[in-house]
Amino acid sequence: TRYRSQAETQLPPTSSKSSPESQSELGIPDVDLFDMFQKHRGMLLRWLESDSNRRNEVMEAIVSIVAMTAMSSKDESIKKHRFWRSIDGRNCVGRFVPCLHERSAAEMAEAEAERELVRGQEVGEIEINMQLGTFSLSTSRLEGVDERISSFPDFKHLFGVEGSKVQCAAVRITKKRIWMRMVGRRHDLLLWKPDDTAMQIPFRRKYPESLSS
Repeated sequence: TRYRSQAETQLPPTSSKSSPESQSELGIPDVDLFDMFQKHRGMLLRWLESDSNRRNEVMEAIVSIVAMTAMSSKDESIKKHRFWRSIDGRNCVGRFVPCLHERSAAEMAEAEAERELVRGQEVGEIEINMQLGTFSLSTSRLEGVDERISSFPDFKHLFGVEGSKVQCAAVRITKKRIWMRMVGRRHDLLLWKPDDTAMQIPFRRKYPESLSS
């Protein structure tokens, strides 16, 4: 299942003539917003494709805004540095996903040569789709850090007071463990419950009192 997260900004309507139903949270009617995106989408995509460093910076900024992980100067050392590229496959240009390793010129040329011959497949957990203007997270919905985790001294020391506002996605939840992934950071959070299983002692022979331990 794929989930979407939208960053919303509450602004007053730009015109009193527009009905409340036609206004989005940005103060612009949805129809006008989508029309604007459609007109500039090609130009934006070419702008992003022309400079890989600029593309990486823009994509990481989008992740930070959506996940609410704005970095201060002291947090730059733990910022996840990734390389963003389009998914391989037909009709997938503009569907950007992050990679930990940058492709060489030969690898990029090979991928482009085979693009029309293969079907696009989802890669990783995050996708920023410039074709549709969506931010998708394939693992689960975004939520804040669990208070039981954010109250730990180690968490406060590493992420500061603002760390509790970082958005996370559940990777796996079991009876004794909660495994969360911090979006836009190189960190996973795990919360364990104590094991209350009674220890089984199969030995029934009495320990000789004459022997010392």
